[in-house]
Amino acid sequence: MYFRNCLIAGGSAALFLVSGAAVAATGSTGTASFDLAALTNRLISDTSNFSGWTYLSQASAQAGGAGQTLSNNGPDLTAAASAAAKGYTQAGLIGAEAYNGVVSSAFQQVTTTFELAPGQHFVYSVPYTLSITQQSAAQRIDLGVAFRFETLDTDGSLAQTYSTSSWMNPSHNGTLSSVLDIDVTNNRATPLTVTFNGFLRAENYAAAVPEPASYTLMLLGMASLALVRRRSRPR
Repeated sequence: MYFRNCLIAGGSAALFLVSGAAVAATGSTGTASFDLAALTNRLISDTSNFSGWTYLSQASAQAGGAGQTLSNNGPDLTAAASAAAKGYTQAGLIGAEAYNGVVSSAFQQVTTTFELAPGQHFVYSVPYTLSITQQSAAQRIDLGVAFRFETLDTDGSLAQTYSTSSWMNPSHNGTLSSVLDIDVTNNRATPLTVTFNGFLRAENYAAAVPEPASYTLMLLGMASLALVRRRSRPR
């Protein structure tokens, strides 16, 4: 009888630990940003007719079939689903937070036009940062940042039409910082208007892969309870 009670207690404890791990706040928080203020200052000082920035922002947070999906033409936006998920945008920065297998995302496009003088060569390296904290096996996050120029006419040239970087589901917390290059030349004898786009993306979602320790505890609990049931059968 004592052995049977110990097995029941041990099996129940193991299953309790597994269920407890399932409801613990496991997830990740990620942000993506580029130095929009520094780029703005450089465009104002080195080009003409800088138009300022226009925004397309989107944010989503979903938990248990409920949540928000929002979009607007401004820099600031927040979508939330209770305390379990949040997606948000600011000028040149986005973030996505998600816990316990829920989903959140954020996206932002910034657009401007500026003018290059005849023969002008504009080159600039824009700093960006991708950052992830609270990463777990149960939650995955993908981050990305990119710059793109609209197609120029035959009198304009681009060293890089599209410059991009992504950081997908890293296995540890950390920060990735580097630069995206802008390199454009006006080859004609009259001013050239250039349209430029920047993009930020963050997606946070459930990976749905149990931890190995959870498997071990679950099997231990099930095996213990099965053994007790077998010993309890009438003979």
